Amino acid sequence: MVKNHLSYKILSLTILSSMMWSNKSNARVYLQGQISYETNRVTIDDIGKVGLVIGAVGLATYGMAKFGSWLFNKSDGTIVEQAQQATREASAQYMNLTTILADVYSDSTDRQDCISRISETILYAIAKTKYHDADIETYIYRFSGTIKNLDKHAKKLHDRIQALQYQSDQDYQTLRIISRMKAIENQIHTMLPGLSFAYDYLKHHQSYFTLFETEDNMMYRYERDLHAVDSYQGDLSYFREMLHQSVMLYQRRHSDPYPYRWYLRRLEDDIHYMHAAMNKLSYEYSNRYNVALALCNKLELIRETLIGSPYYSDELRAYEYAKIAQAAIDAQQRQARAQEQQAHELQRHNDLQAQSLGETYQASAYHTRWD
Repeated sequence: MVKNHLSYKILSLTILSSMMWSNKSNARVYLQGQISYETNRVTIDDIGKVGLVIGAVGLATYGMAKFGSWLFNKSDGTIVEQAQQATREASAQYMNLTTILADVYSDSTDRQDCISRISETILYAIAKTKYHDADIETYIYRFSGTIKNLDKHAKKLHDRIQALQYQSDQDYQTLRIISRMKAIENQIHTMLPGLSFAYDYLKHHQSYFTLFETEDNMMYRYERDLHAVDSYQGDLSYFREMLHQSVMLYQRRHSDPYPYRWYLRRLEDDIHYMHAAMNKLSYEYSNRYNVALALCNKLELIRETLIGSPYYSDELRAYEYAKIAQAAIDAQQRQARAQEQQAHELQRHNDLQAQSLGETYQASAYHTRWD
């Protein structure tokens, strides 16, 4: 009877051990160590010990699973926040630009035809929209980076959604993360075609915006002078006086001893830069070209008026006199350096000659003493 009872205990423990085999290997080892041929009795204490081991292993496994789930949820939350932030920034920065193009070309299916079609009204509206932003070259470079960044986030979201959907133990938090990821991914895919179209449009017409920005810089730099052209061109003496005040204002900032020469040099460089921007136009933007040409003509008039000013004539004479005086000073300095070099060479020659005479005298005295 006792023997049968013992066999029943061993069989029960063996069944319990086999049930825990997959993730309770430590408990199995413990059972195998306790149930052996050398021991003929299994007590309640043995079963309790086995239970404690199995419970500890189970708790550890459960804890690791929960920690891994928390870790992945935190990483997924970061992916969602970063993608959402990139989407918000792109929408805020380029929404006006994409809206202008969408309103005009919403019914068009041939994007390349829309890009090639020249509408200076649209181009001017875009130029004004990005007026307070960076220059066109920097703007296009940043635009390209934004599109690539959004595409990268969309791919990352897609890959993570696929990985989460294959998990067997999807809890409420996981399903919620998947839903948010899908919403942001769809938003990015909705934005990307419009952004890519706007980028291609700007890139195609980049020379227009370059000329627009060049004009704007010139109009800001010579605002006072251009106002004088429009207001006082008929009164030459007053017109010259207004330009003279502009030259003197710039002279205060740069402290050049010859302000007219400096001002005219910069003005000529700017006129050349304007003509270069006009000649680099990729297409026939007639309105933009005519505005730029009119601005160049005004700058040329300012230049001619400054050259004919008596202030410039006085400064030019002073500059020529200063050049002559400086040339005389330079000649005197060169002559002084040449004389100094000649005296140095003469002194060196005398020193060498004295040294040679001394050596000859010593040799003669030496031979006389031995003779």
